[in-house]
Amino acid sequence: MLAKTPIDIVFAKASNYDANGLTTVGGDVSTWTKGLGYKGKAVITSLTANANTGENATFSATFTGCGPLAKETE
Repeated sequence: MLAKTPIDIVFAKASNYDANGLTTVGGDVSTWTKGLGYKGKAVITSLTANANTGENATFSATFTGCGPLAKETE
């Protein structure tokens, strides 16, 4: 993030998700719906982390794209 180095990003709809919209297998790419995703490059522009005592740590990140997105077919 500090070096503003572009990273690979891929996003797609999971083919198996629960009533809350969360994937039931933790984001395993083999469960993504084929042909409904996109890939490209982005830099992290913001990152916020929380780690309260006795709770799971969470984080939120904001990305800014670098160039066009390409439709993912596989």
